[in-house]
Formats: sequence, structure tokens, C-alpha cells
Amino acid sequence: MGRILLLSCLLLLGACTIPPGQWEWRHDDPQYAESHRAEDIYECEKHAIEEASDGPRFRISNARPYGGWGNFDFEFCMQQRGWHLEYVTR
Repeated sequence: MGRILLLSCLLLLGACTIPPGQWEWRHDDPQYAESHRAEDIYECEKHAIEEASDGPRFRISNARPYGGWGNFDFEFCMQQRGWHLEYVTR
């Protein structure tokens, strides 16, 4: 019992040391990023929805915020366009 309590405390303390932030899509070319971010997100969202319609019948779709992460088809499309997810602290 004591080990479980100790482990829980360590996990809680570890979580407190992570600086607040969020995941953002970044591109190596900042000029491209500013002018194409919304367009690429829109196109990849559309691609992911089309792929999901060809997938399993009971697949959960749109289980993340718009332009977020968590869908392989969306992430693969973004990576093909030169984007990568980066954790940005504020």
C-alpha cells in the first residue's frame, strides 16, 4: 500500500514540473507556415475524413480539436507537406 502511495505522489510531483504549453504544427520554412498553415490543416482534415469514410464502420472520427493530433491519416498528410508537431511552452 505504501508503494502505491509513494508512486502516486511521485507521479503527481512529476506532472507539476512539466511547464504548461500546447502542441503546435511547425514548418521548417516560417514564410510557408504563415501563408499555408490554415490551408494545409483544412486539406488534411478533408483527407482524414475521406480516409475515415473508407475505414471501419464504427470508427470514431473528429475525436480531437480541429488541426490537432491523434489521427494517423491527418498527421501523415501534414508530415507529407513538411509539418511536424512541436510542444511549445508559454
